[in-house]
Formats: sequence, C-alpha cells, structure tokens
Amino acid sequence: MPRFDAYLTEVQQRMRLAPIDLIRAWTAAEIAAVEGAIRTAVTGSGIVGAMIPNFDGTNQAKGNKAADFFIAAISEHIPQGTRIIAATGAGYPDRIFIVGATGHCMELKATSHWRDGDSNRRVLTSSPDKMIRLVNSGDIDTPPAHLICTVLYREENSSVQGVRLDFLEPDSEVSIRLEASTSQRLLTQGGHQKFMLS
Repeated sequence: MPRFDAYLTEVQQRMRLAPIDLIRAWTAAEIAAVEGAIRTAVTGSGIVGAMIPNFDGTNQAKGNKAADFFIAAISEHIPQGTRIIAATGAGYPDRIFIVGATGHCMELKATSHWRDGDSNRRVLTSSPDKMIRLVNSGDIDTPPAHLICTVLYREENSSVQGVRLDFLEPDSEVSIRLEASTSQRLLTQGGHQKFMLS
C-alpha cells in the first residue's frame, strides 16, 4: 500500500511543483498534549450523550452538522495553550489544532457506524494547495503533523457516542485514486470536435 508521505510528494510532482515535506512524525509529547486537550474538552463539555440539533439531511450533511456541533461544544473547554481554528478555504485540512505556537493539520470526520473492517473510502485530500499555503503562511508547522478526529454518533437518537483520534504518520497507508476532470473552459479550448445543438 502507498504511504501518505509518498502520495503527498507524488501529487506535488504531478502538479509540476518542487515538492516540499508536507507530513512529519508526531512526537510522543505532542500526541499526549493533543489527546489530553481533546479528552479534557470532551469530558468538560459533556458532549458524549448530547443530542445534535437539527440532525437531518444527507449523510454528508449529517457529518458536517456532527463535526460543527463537536467544535462548538468543546471549544470553551479546550485547555489554555491549545485551540482549534478553522483552516480557511476549500480543501484539506478542515481545521488547525494549535498547541503553543505549533499548528497541526486536523481533519474532522463523522460516522454512525465505526467498524474496524470497514473499507469504505474516507477522503483526505486530492490537492496539496491548501497545505502548501498554510505552511508558507506559518499557520501550520513545517512540515506539519496530521490528525483525524472522528465524531461517532447514533443515528436513532442523533446523539454523540464518542470521539476517535487517529494520529497519522508519514508511513500511514493510504489508498490513491487518480481522477481526471474537465471544465467548460477546457472543453471550449480543446482541439477536439465540438457541436452545439439548439
């Protein structure tokens, strides 16, 4: 299986960029600080068992509502010296988890059915643009560490059941699916045969 660091290098090369390191290993102290801060905030907020308001729509909409509810509920309970901020703009990561002066990539996910054997895709990123911008602005560490925070919820009563933290490493295995797309601009400029019927 491909490694996350290899993917991040390859995707930059495919975009004809001079690749920079976009992932590094976590230190044990960093993992302890992030896990401890989130554990404190989860406990202090009482979010486990709480009902997610207006919990309807598609699975993606529910996932977004669960993630937004999680951030809103725990924010005031995050210990001093740590915070979670939005990573502005489209793409990966959703958030930045800051400990002291160090920003880590934090992706928020939500699911009603965590099963260790589930092989359904959980998309992380297809583009390095946002990470590169965050590195260049100093908003995240150079190179950054990566964290997935998954809110586990119960569909039947719209309640939070728990939170899972995954601290990704450079050698974390990922699935890669190349994707081709076009646009109206590319179709207009293309040298292929075109017909407009009206």
